[in-house]
Parts: sequence; C-alpha cells; structure tokens
Amino acid sequence: MDIRRLKEQASRLSADGRYERAEVLYRQMLTLLPRDANLWLRHAELLKRLDRIDPSITSYRMAAQLLMDAGHSGRAIACLKMALALKPDDIDLVTDIIRFELRERQHEREHPEPQPEPLPPESTAEPEAPPALLALPMFVSSDSRITSLIPELHEPIPEPRPSAPRIPLEVDSPLQRWPQVRRVSDTEVAIKASPFAHWVVVTAASNLDVRFFEQYPVSEDALWLEEPSR
Repeated sequence: MDIRRLKEQASRLSADGRYERAEVLYRQMLTLLPRDANLWLRHAELLKRLDRIDPSITSYRMAAQLLMDAGHSGRAIACLKMALALKPDDIDLVTDIIRFELRERQHEREHPEPQPEPLPPESTAEPEAPPALLALPMFVSSDSRITSLIPELHEPIPEPRPSAPRIPLEVDSPLQRWPQVRRVSDTEVAIKASPFAHWVVVTAASNLDVRFFEQYPVSEDALWLEEPSR
C-alpha cells in the first residue's frame, strides 16, 4: 500500500474539515508504520479536533515515548504537555513530564554541549542569536501526590510505577498483526482494522468466501461505509 498516497489523502480530508475520514486513514498508516512519531502526533491532533480526549492523549503519549527513544527529549516533553492541556488533572501525565525532564537534565550533565570556539581577533562578526524556544505552559496542580513523585536531583531517575497504566515501550509486535479477520461461522466474518477501530461484522446469506490480496483495485467512487451514529 502506498503510504505517500495515504498521507496526501489524509491531508486533503483534514484540510476540508473531514476529520473522521482523515483519522481512519491515519489509523491505517499507523498499522504500517507503528514507530513513526510524526504519524502518532498528527493522529493525536485529529482526535483532539474530534473531541475524543482519551484516545488523543494515548496518541500523544505514544509520540512522546517514540521521540524520547530517538533522543528528541524536548519534542517528547512538548507532546506530553499538549496532552496535559487536554486533561490537567492527569497525575500520570505529570509524572511522565517530570521523569522525561529529569532524564533530559541527566543527559545534559553527562553530555555537556561543547563551547563554541572564540572568533579570531580580526573578525568583527557577531555570533548568531540562539533560536527562540517554544514555551509550553505547565499546569499547576494543588494535588499533594505530585510533590511526593519529585525526586532529588542527585537521586536516580525513577522508573514508572507498576500500578500506573503505561504506554507500551515496544509497539512493533502487537501493531504489526493488524488488521484482524476472524471467521465467526460459515456465513459471518468479523474484521477489525486496528487497535482503535470497532469490529465490523460481514454476514452473507450463504457460505462466505474470504480471500486476501496484497493489492486490490478499489474504485475512488466506491461507497464509504460510515459508522452509525450513537
């Protein structure tokens, strides 16, 4: 499947305000590229537009974990703060932000940036100003449980609490087994496109033949099946 074509279609749908259909395409892309942090981030933004807060936070946290694993701690913390903006009283998000920031500080202490070389005396050029940092707001909470989670700087960075729900650190194995197709009976098949999708049940009057194709021509004007409104 052409991932570039899926991205172009999703971008057009999102630009037209058709967020539901764009979100379906992003879920399809995530089954193909589960380690793409940018796809998780765009998926989170679409879910936020659809006012689906909890799934949006999950995608933000997936993007943050993948960015942290890749060494982009600043972007990872920014993702968590955007998730916290949706749910300011989420203690797990506050804990993750603290943990990521401490890990970033520890990395800076262990790998300090080299000092720039001084300009030669005859040069009158002024050093370039550093780029402005994006300041994302922190949400202050009066919950006393938060203070108990902040360790001293000299202490090792704590691991996530076993009791707290955590996003998976490795997502290759479960996400690569999608979509799921299960035969319920000779005349009924259940299909689930991704972990975020609902089960779709296909029923026939006679025996149902199920086949799998790497490529299958689907007309652009074929009817789009919408999920019934609740």
